[in-house]
Amino acid sequence: MRAMSAVGDRFSQAEAMARENPELAVAVALVVLIAVAAGVVVLRSRRTPGVRFRRLLADEDEITVLMHPNPDPDAMSAAVGVASLAAQVDVDATVQYPGQIRHQENRAFRTVLDLELEPIEHVSDLAAESVVLVDHNEPRGFAGADGVLPTAVVDHHPGDGAGESFTDVRTDYGATASVVAEYFQDNDAVPVPPDKHASETASALTLSTDTAT
Repeated sequence: MRAMSAVGDRFSQAEAMARENPELAVAVALVVLIAVAAGVVVLRSRRTPGVRFRRLLADEDEITVLMHPNPDPDAMSAAVGVASLAAQVDVDATVQYPGQIRHQENRAFRTVLDLELEPIEHVSDLAAESVVLVDHNEPRGFAGADGVLPTAVVDHHPGDGAGESFTDVRTDYGATASVVAEYFQDNDAVPVPPDKHASETASALTLSTDTAT
């Protein structure tokens, strides 16, 4: 009771001071607001890109993970990695690409790892409204691409493209798959689905880094 009474007395004193010195009260309030805002900024800055990306995914019901035309092993690995992260937060993800998978080594990469990738020709073929671009930062290679505003962009190529809610373009990295691999580390996520052998994922990440363009 004494503690509550003391708090009440201090509150009354503060209220009286505010009435007598309104300018001082406003100044104190501004200082408090600035301190709170600074604290929020510091907390956000401590969140790694991987944590922020996972939270972004968790807010979606379904996503399209979109690769660039004629995807290479880096694009495929990064896309499958993003789809795996999405699945771990109960978000449906469809990996899609425009064009064709032409080069023999790229076709072999897809075949050996038995990757589920869907081709598209028109914007209406996109499986979801929320689009995550991987290994490129501007949609291209299909009709209506100019009208697509990606929710997120994860890339290592220079460019002016950006995601509406999230952009992580690291031009000092040799592969987008390396960026996605860090996302798994940031979230202590499991990179291998139960029905996949660990060596397959390890091989995918290694090969994508070695063959990225």
